[in-house]
Amino acid sequence: MRINEKLRQHWLLIIILSGSFLIKLAILLKLKHMILLGDEVDYLWHGLRIARGDSFETKELLQGGYVHFNPSHWGPGYIYFIGIILRFFNEKVFMIKLVQVILSTISVYLIYILAKKIFNESIALLSAFIFSIYPTLIAFTHYLWSETLYIFLLVIIIFFLIVFSLKKNKGYLLMAGIVLGLASLVKSVIFYFLPLIVFWLFLVYFKNFKAFLISSTVFLIACASVITPWTLRNYYTYGRFLLVDTNAGTVVWYNLNFFDSENYDWGGLIGKKLTRANGREKCNTGNVVDDYRCELKNGIKFIIKNPSLFIKGSVTKLCDFWNPTSFLIRHMRAGYYGVKPGLALARVITLVTVGSYIGVIIFGIFGFFYSKNDLIKVLFLFLIFYYILIHMVMFGMSRYRLPIEPFIMVYASYAILNFKVIMKNIFKDKKWLSVTAAVLLFAVMWYRYFPALFDIFG
Repeated sequence: MRINEKLRQHWLLIIILSGSFLIKLAILLKLKHMILLGDEVDYLWHGLRIARGDSFETKELLQGGYVHFNPSHWGPGYIYFIGIILRFFNEKVFMIKLVQVILSTISVYLIYILAKKIFNESIALLSAFIFSIYPTLIAFTHYLWSETLYIFLLVIIIFFLIVFSLKKNKGYLLMAGIVLGLASLVKSVIFYFLPLIVFWLFLVYFKNFKAFLISSTVFLIACASVITPWTLRNYYTYGRFLLVDTNAGTVVWYNLNFFDSENYDWGGLIGKKLTRANGREKCNTGNVVDDYRCELKNGIKFIIKNPSLFIKGSVTKLCDFWNPTSFLIRHMRAGYYGVKPGLALARVITLVTVGSYIGVIIFGIFGFFYSKNDLIKVLFLFLIFYYILIHMVMFGMSRYRLPIEPFIMVYASYAILNFKVIMKNIFKDKKWLSVTAAVLLFAVMWYRYFPALFDIFG
């Protein structure tokens, strides 16, 4: 009887979760001839090596004329994730994508419980629904990129931190630290968010410095306990200290001191050229960690010698980070799904993908400004601004903003369900000026992409 009552009580959530899984599965079954691109090729190749019993490290990077990235370019998380699945399921790539579909469906539920902790049942259901049907999130479950796994882990981290702030139970903080360590092995970018989390913990314990020290120590030790074994492995392998991976050095090489700043999405700025930097030091030392340090040093030199070019590039990357397109649109237009859709379907996919993104951002702006101010909102704002700053320095594309979009969806859901009240009281304070400025800023950034993005309607 109790189970039946729970099913009746949560029937809408069950429909959302079931629909999320079935939609992604149906599309996966339909798209049997997708073309692997860029990092997907490397992830799969290294994953296959792991599945076949090879070590993570390899010097044999040439395969059929294709030069793969050294595995040190990434942390071990996603490569082992792929390798284990391939090992247990006879090297079937389909199974990797199926597991990602399952993880994404679980993430829908995680967003539901997270939003319910912050707001209420109605906002939680709407947040889960938006997440479940968001075109780009659906699309990424079918790519061999780490975003689906990483988002799953990131939502868990934020959930544990939020529950900790409400209950002050250090067990939640311990779990948040452990999962952040795991997430850092998938995408090391999240590790450098640690100082802001520690500062946020200081705000949580603003009047109790001793409790802050204890809590932050628990959190940092939990995170370090996961990452340290890999760091020690790196030292043993390379004879140098390397926390997780060499990704930052390669990214700096591509986007500061050698190649032109480039948007890897299909978009209005893809052909934009910036002046090349001269005098780039060669970094072929024979040791990947020394190469990594060399490239970082060159990047800093470039910024010092070319401040105006760096600022110009940062503005471009900011626009690229928030541009209204996505890999879904790029794949569709280029035929990477194995077939090009007809013009009518291409128009629908473009409108739905771009429209859903713009809607989430605009309503998210309203939600952040008009929801109650609390430490939970501060945590989200820290995360969003951290991602913006990191990718203004490195490079921006829609793939890299995807991990923060689920949290924007939560506040967008708040704004949608409270929009009538917001509009009724909008001029009672000066928040509307900030909202207007933020919306106009996004509109200006998006507008420069629209001519190329919507050329299929011409």
